[in-house]
Amino acid sequence: MFPRQYRAGRHALGVTAVALFAVTAAGCGGGAKKAPPAQVAQPAPSQSSGTPAPVKPLSRSVPSRLRIPKLHVDSPIMKLGLNADRTIQVPPLSRPNQTGWWDGGPTPGEKGASVILGHNIGNGRPSVFEKLGTLKPGDRVEVTRGNGSVATFEITKLEQIAKSRFPTEKVYGKLSYPGIRLITCGGQFDASWGHHVDNIIVYGRLVNGS
Repeated sequence: MFPRQYRAGRHALGVTAVALFAVTAAGCGGGAKKAPPAQVAQPAPSQSSGTPAPVKPLSRSVPSRLRIPKLHVDSPIMKLGLNADRTIQVPPLSRPNQTGWWDGGPTPGEKGASVILGHNIGNGRPSVFEKLGTLKPGDRVEVTRGNGSVATFEITKLEQIAKSRFPTEKVYGKLSYPGIRLITCGGQFDASWGHHVDNIIVYGRLVNGS
């Protein structure tokens, strides 16, 4: 579901804009073709709620599990690095419940944007982020971390946007607070390209760490 075109650069913590192009094909699992032109789809209106109260950032701790109570998601989290061509790795399609945290950025709960990827379809079957686009501002996401703490995030905004217009800076850029981004693919499936034409991006910020 994720693009072979997701590329990393430098950002606040040593990595900037990952030129992620978005999510792909048969299981959103990657594909060598270039993204379609921007005209394939227009960004859908985003939804937003009031800003949650500031919470002190947590210390660094690698995430191990993601829970989204509203969607009945309870997923193990793997580390995602970079491939030899500097594209971002993606979770294996053979594990539909697997999500992946990009280890070039902050861990969930640290100051900055922590990014977690998941497929919406894998090998023709629904996958962990199949219903990600049904979340609404105010919904909660919980990330269990390696030190036993749980970082709880409140969703603040959802966005569906053409992959060719992926908002790299908004997703991977510097933040003054602990934030999270959940990313999958969505929109229509383009058989000629072999991928869905859009990305669904969920934005959230830390509201509790214990």
